[in-house]
Amino acid sequence: MIATTGARYREEMDDVYSILEEQPLSAAVRCRRSTSSQADGWRWRVQVEGEMTCDDEFFYLREEYAAFEGEVGEGEVAEGEAAEGGVAEGGVVEGEVEVYRATRSHRIRRLMG
Repeated sequence: MIATTGARYREEMDDVYSILEEQPLSAAVRCRRSTSSQADGWRWRVQVEGEMTCDDEFFYLREEYAAFEGEVGEGEVAEGEAAEGGVAEGGVVEGEVEVYRATRSHRIRRLMG
């Protein structure tokens, strides 16, 4: 909680790296970020997820962005905090509305020496 404003603020981060032994082209990374805040009966949340994989010619990137907002009901708390009426990881709480979503994909040619 931010003492001067009474606002609650939360960030969550998760990165997963994977690779199979003796298979360098199996390398992948998946990242998730979530930021949320609430104050004065209003809540917002932004969630970003990304993934990068590759083959012998390209790197492949996928990004997904989502934004949510809504009123805070009595007893509700910021995302991820365990309490009745709270937000389940990656979920939408009652009264929360998705206001934006976009997905982007990129293919980047590898520079082979």
